[in-house]
Amino acid sequence: GGTSAADGALDALVRDLAAEVGPSGVRVVGIWTAGITETFTAEKFERVLGTRLPEEALDGIRANLDGMRMTKRSPRLKEVADTATFLASDGAGAITGTWLNVTSGMYPS
Repeated sequence: GGTSAADGALDALVRDLAAEVGPSGVRVVGIWTAGITETFTAEKFERVLGTRLPEEALDGIRANLDGMRMTKRSPRLKEVADTATFLASDGAGAITGTWLNVTSGMYPS
């Protein structure tokens, strides 16, 4: 709940930067994602929490995140990478100064 100001600042940065560098042919696009569950590993949680979570607990976290999305499944790392690849391609040449929501509908935009 306390990230609204930071989120707004990042949104403004993308728009302002696109306006500044656009005349030089540079596009600026943000990718908005959240909770790439396949990257949630016991080792990562152990580094953060100082204790190892059982795989059942990780499965519960992943299932909870899946349930929070409009599609009822979390985005896959490959999907985010494919989106970034598309955005960097000439096929996305008309996209700039905005964010692309790659959250599988966790946050409507």
